[in-house]
Amino acid sequence: MILSWISAVINWLKVSTSVWVSKIKHTVVRVVLSISILALLLWISIFLYGTFYYIYMPSISHMKPVHLHFRSASTQDDKYASFPEADVSLVSIDKDQLMVRGQPYIICLQLDMPESPVNQKLGMFMVALQFYSRKDEPLQYSQRSVLLRYKSTMLQTMETLVYSPMLLTGAREQKQTLIVEFFNRYLEDAYHPATKAKIIIESQKVQIYSASLKIYAHFTGLRFIMFNWPILSAIGGVGTNLLFLIAVVMLSWYRFLWVRQIDRPVVVHVQSKHGRSLDERRKSLRAVLKKERTEVRTISSSQSCPVLEPETVPDDFEVIDKKLERHDSEDKTLFILGEEDDEGPENDTENVLPETSNQEMQLRRRFDKKITDEIKKAELS
Repeated sequence: MILSWISAVINWLKVSTSVWVSKIKHTVVRVVLSISILALLLWISIFLYGTFYYIYMPSISHMKPVHLHFRSASTQDDKYASFPEADVSLVSIDKDQLMVRGQPYIICLQLDMPESPVNQKLGMFMVALQFYSRKDEPLQYSQRSVLLRYKSTMLQTMETLVYSPMLLTGAREQKQTLIVEFFNRYLEDAYHPATKAKIIIESQKVQIYSASLKIYAHFTGLRFIMFNWPILSAIGGVGTNLLFLIAVVMLSWYRFLWVRQIDRPVVVHVQSKHGRSLDERRKSLRAVLKKERTEVRTISSSQSCPVLEPETVPDDFEVIDKKLERHDSEDKTLFILGEEDDEGPENDTENVLPETSNQEMQLRRRFDKKITDEIKKAELS
């Protein structure tokens, strides 16, 4: 009694352990597979957002150095002296266009001018900017006035004394940086993009340390959000891509795997109540059919009835046999004889064999009913 109980407990533990180990194994495989798929989808989402950011977001700023050139005067009253001007190329070897179409830009000129007496006495002067296309066609033009900021003699003296150590070491210079804004919302022409800019400073006595043309992108809408809140926009973009990829994967799994499992044909092995399969039952019915057919022909020949050939008489036995053979060739599980097949052969037999004896007709009908009942029982069992 105790040994049987112990053996039963041991067997139960073995079965429970194997079941739990199998469940844990399947769970671990599913978790690892799910994590791998999520990691792959996350990497693809990051890659897609990075690609979109690189294509959609233009450069925030461009700076082009301005090298001024002019013709100096030989005398003080020389009329052939020219204004300082410069030609700035906006394209490079690998880029045919600097500014993105449809994106507004802020275009300005930065001038570093010394606080010299000449510049202070110069007063206000004009600066002009002209864009040209690749075919040297003039595009947009802008002209602005420039004036050096005023500083009194006392302020200049105090500033020199305060910043004298840095001025002596070269860490600071006595100059002013002026920003001349030409366009605040410049839009590139889609058919005639600007490839060159010409800058003219309309003063012969102006003194300039250096000059540079600066182009800033004025972002609006989605670009404004992506530039000013890059982390938040990255999280939103990657999350949106991840949700979209997960939805695509789930729909693909449902379409190609789950539907196939649902539509997969289920093979049912039908057996009769005697333990025999449906094929064996059909074979036995064919044997009975053949035996009964022989008896019918024997009775017909003994009573001097005309012998009819199977090719000319649509025998209901032949109909049943053909349906059984046709069912064996098809990939189906169940076959039920229709009502028209039960009633049709009787009518055909009565019409084709009007001269047969009553005994033969009764035998045929009894056999027909017997075979039909046997087939239905075999199919429904």
